[in-house]
Amino acid sequence: MELEIVQDLDKFNDYVLKHQPTNIMQTSYWAQLKNEDWQAHYLFFKKNQETVGSALLLERKAFLSYSFFYCSRGMITDFSNEEQVKKIITLIKNYTKKHHGFVCRFDPEIAYSIKDCRTLVELDNNKDIYKMLNKYAHSTGLSKSLDGSFQPRYQMVVNLKNADLKNNIKPKKRRLVNDNYLKTRGFEIIDATNPDGIKEFARLSHLTEIRQGIALRNEHYFMKMYDIFKQKHFIKVFMAQVNIDDLIGYNDTLNNSEEEIKRLKALQLEDGNIINTNAIICLYGTNMVQMFYGASDERFAKYKAGYKLHFQAMEDALEHGYDNFNLGGVAGTLDDGLFKFKTEFHPELWEYLGDFDIINNKFIYFLFEKALPIFKKIRKRVRNNGSN
Repeated sequence: MELEIVQDLDKFNDYVLKHQPTNIMQTSYWAQLKNEDWQAHYLFFKKNQETVGSALLLERKAFLSYSFFYCSRGMITDFSNEEQVKKIITLIKNYTKKHHGFVCRFDPEIAYSIKDCRTLVELDNNKDIYKMLNKYAHSTGLSKSLDGSFQPRYQMVVNLKNADLKNNIKPKKRRLVNDNYLKTRGFEIIDATNPDGIKEFARLSHLTEIRQGIALRNEHYFMKMYDIFKQKHFIKVFMAQVNIDDLIGYNDTLNNSEEEIKRLKALQLEDGNIINTNAIICLYGTNMVQMFYGASDERFAKYKAGYKLHFQAMEDALEHGYDNFNLGGVAGTLDDGLFKFKTEFHPELWEYLGDFDIINNKFIYFLFEKALPIFKKIRKRVRNNGSN
């Protein structure tokens, strides 16, 4: 088997998007999004002149002359072919070592286990692949923490091929996705895939930062994502907005709503009559739509527009022929608010294989493993202080 450095990015992306297991994070579009901090390496793996695999490697300078390499949601090849996987890992090891990489981390788009999110009954698993990869690379472990791996190991994925979307929702919450529920309260879901929509998403994201005491991406990052992925129509922004006059009119029909009406009128004076309350950014291109980011205005949380917002995005994916809709990550302890909310849509719980490291320099890798948790704590503290 041979390694080929790919120059034709259209050819590279075409291969990535047409082969499994794939992810948008293995395309040149993702590399372009990350190019302020990471240098991209595009690789094909050839056997008898035929391409049998690919890998986007992102390189980031670490310390001294050493680099950290990351193959996000890759590589792409037939993981049932152990000999082929072994040879590809060897080629990646030699390539990254030549480029002063002390390690190359990869986390394939493969589930270790797939379960029903409500009953936790296992529907499928790839534990044999996990064991096989452990023979040729070092697993960092089956972490249950949201930040215990580069990408969340536990993700909630709606199987659109077999889904009756509305009936999959718990009966008590099903009314929240009906058109009339939000309409009677003055809400509507709009397509905000445009620069103004991105600016509004960034504003809502900042509100989320303040509320949760965390640091998220800024407007520059979201606008860059939009500019890159809009070229291929690989991005959509779904947004919930409310007409305050209509919402006041709804509350006027309720008993004991004087305080709420007073509150809404104050918000109207402050922010205007039309206010954006919830938004999500979804990326397309593969057979799975991925909800990458979500944000909301807590002042309107009681009206639960997020249910219809996510439901409409899923309906849109189903109508356009996608197989799966990824609602994003949750903690593996399955006890946080994200898990509770996403479970309402009855997705499958995908526990991914996690991170594997191809180690080139054991000493530098040892220092890296010791320093990384400390760095994460410092970065989290600095970011949180900056969000206050």
